[in-house]
Amino acid sequence: LGDVRPAQLPKMGPSLQTSYSLLLTGSGLAVSGGVDSMALLYLWHDFIQRSGLQKHSSYEVFVVDHKARPGSSEEAGKVVTQVRHLTGISIKMF
Repeated sequence: LGDVRPAQLPKMGPSLQTSYSLLLTGSGLAVSGGVDSMALLYLWHDFIQRSGLQKHSSYEVFVVDHKARPGSSEEAGKVVTQVRHLTGISIKMF
């Protein structure tokens, strides 16, 4: 992917240009700790790193402790630890 700069946006297709422009303003990802969301986290973080986007804006990960069942707070805490270990990205737990 390389380090794509804002000046290169006109060379991209309209859909990719819009998506990239939105990413330049920053983004966030909600993670549950399940296999799907952890895989998406890994891909999202890898894309940000490879594209150089982390130089242009901020990114956050969100974990929600729904407290709907016993042990959910402990599970959410483990997800926060995993995300911090994998990415080093700022994490907010609700």
